[in-house]
Amino acid sequence: DKAVRDKIFMIDEQLKKGRPWNEVCQEFSEDANTKEAGGKLRPFGVGALASVPEFEAVAFALREPGQVSDPFSSNIGWHLVRLEKKIPLPPFAEVE
Repeated sequence: DKAVRDKIFMIDEQLKKGRPWNEVCQEFSEDANTKEAGGKLRPFGVGALASVPEFEAVAFALREPGQVSDPFSSNIGWHLVRLEKKIPLPPFAEVE
């Protein structure tokens, strides 16, 4: 839907102009579970979001904390993703 696509690109422009992420999430997010928490998801690893592969691919492509993706769509809607932090895996010896 063109209106939804236009809206996500408008939100992206607001972020690029310096509007705070948390403020944008609280105003525009449609995810009731994360909206008030600035859009934060619980930490997740590869395969945890297998039903939304585009989301996972974009999330793991981000490198620097605070980095925001370009707008993208998936089977559940349009998204912008911001990297909070990467949690390194423990050494193999510990996992083994």
